[in-house]
Amino acid sequence: MNPPAHKAARSSIVGRQRELTTLFDSFNRNEACFIAVYGRRRIGKTFLIREFAKEVECTFFSVTGQKDGALKVQLAHFKKAIETCFYSRNPLPELTDWNGAFTLLVTALRNEIKNNPHHKYLIFLDELPWLCTKRSGLLEVIDHTWNHELSSMPQVKLVVCGSAASWIVKNILRATGGLHNRVTGTIALQPFNLGEAKDLLRTNGIDYAPEQLIDTYLAFGGVPYYLKLIRPGESPSQAIDRLCFGKGQLHNEFNDLFKALFSQDNIHQDIIKALAKKRSGLTRKELLDQLNLKGGGSFSPRLEELEEAGFITQLPSVVGKKSSIHYRVIDSFTLFHLQWIKGSGQGVLNQDNDYFIKQQGTQAYDVWSGFAFENLVFQHLKQIKAALGLSTIPVVPSVWRTNDSLKAQSQSLKGAQIDLVLDRSDGMISLCEIKYSKEKFSITKAYAENLQNKMDRYREYINNKKSVSLVMITPSGLVDNQYSKRLIANAMSVEKVLISDLEQPTHLGQ
Repeated sequence: MNPPAHKAARSSIVGRQRELTTLFDSFNRNEACFIAVYGRRRIGKTFLIREFAKEVECTFFSVTGQKDGALKVQLAHFKKAIETCFYSRNPLPELTDWNGAFTLLVTALRNEIKNNPHHKYLIFLDELPWLCTKRSGLLEVIDHTWNHELSSMPQVKLVVCGSAASWIVKNILRATGGLHNRVTGTIALQPFNLGEAKDLLRTNGIDYAPEQLIDTYLAFGGVPYYLKLIRPGESPSQAIDRLCFGKGQLHNEFNDLFKALFSQDNIHQDIIKALAKKRSGLTRKELLDQLNLKGGGSFSPRLEELEEAGFITQLPSVVGKKSSIHYRVIDSFTLFHLQWIKGSGQGVLNQDNDYFIKQQGTQAYDVWSGFAFENLVFQHLKQIKAALGLSTIPVVPSVWRTNDSLKAQSQSLKGAQIDLVLDRSDGMISLCEIKYSKEKFSITKAYAENLQNKMDRYREYINNKKSVSLVMITPSGLVDNQYSKRLIANAMSVEKVLISDLEQPTHLGQ
């Protein structure tokens, strides 16, 4: 036995510094480690672990669950992986259950460790939710094997992984049985932010200008798999047309994605479609009404599953003086699909590969791009707060708008909606106006009156209990004119703050 260990190689991993730190820290401990990795499909979980294995001196045992595969099929994959890793591909007896499978794995590990006690072993169970077929007893076997065998082997590092994030959270991270509190490290893999997306594209020979990078992110978000499909020399619109329409590689991605992640994907899709129709999102009750459902015990888990997978998020919302939690779609590609791929009619059959290019400049495109850019800002709240110097100050983000019935009471009272409110613990409130524009945005007299009305209405709402200032968030910044100088405390350019090195926002008039 004694298979060759993986040699350290030059890393091809972009970003993921925090995740790599978790992996290296665990690997270097003189104790057994149990790490759970989860995140939506296409986000790079498998790539991260496989590339990490190339960076360290270890024996890498890996087996991947097959979706809807029978127990016999899963066991056959496991046996083949053991034969390849520990027995030079020599055939072993057929496995009939997971007890026998893990007994075989433990025996191989003990023999290896006896011969080479200083060597390390990385055990990777990829797509664990798919390995755990009904009534297979796999979770119980992992529980027993970890607690009675692997946890006493400091040379062993066990990594379990799954795209069904809610399954990993429920069955591993929040397990109530023998696996309770056994996980020593957790990696919740998120989409790349704009800066990381820029770095990934560069590794593939694509050096987009900031405006092009933003346009790419509005459609594909920070999902590495989607970004890697873009070809050098393609504009964002060309890539979108090639990949998403006609017989494009991502044309059926939305349906495939939900079927892979959720056992009852039609319910999850219905929730997503209902939420996507309302820019400000919906409360739980509004969502139930939209779907004509009762608030049964199965509905909340569906929301949690969508949130764990990164498709939706919760955000406090205030209408008039009534505060509630609104759910809204946060995944860029999901919003793109529902607006353009699903809603494009005959456009999806367009064979000229220019359907999306022709949509630019239309009212539908302007509405979608404004919504998608607002969504981009919500995806980067951490970086936005850092750019405002609020990293160490507790902040409660929310959205706010006046109540329609309140507007009707007086002709002089104009309605108002604020895209993002940052209620700060230092006695200040930053009202963020989010505006998509291909060039530097210019505040006109009419728009200035609209902004002033928003500030006045919000001051009435809080009874002037805190100091209020306006933050303008645009792709490329603001034109410096009399209105911007008078009204805007901070002008934040996404190109500078989120794509380039993090810097403080521009203070106009200085």
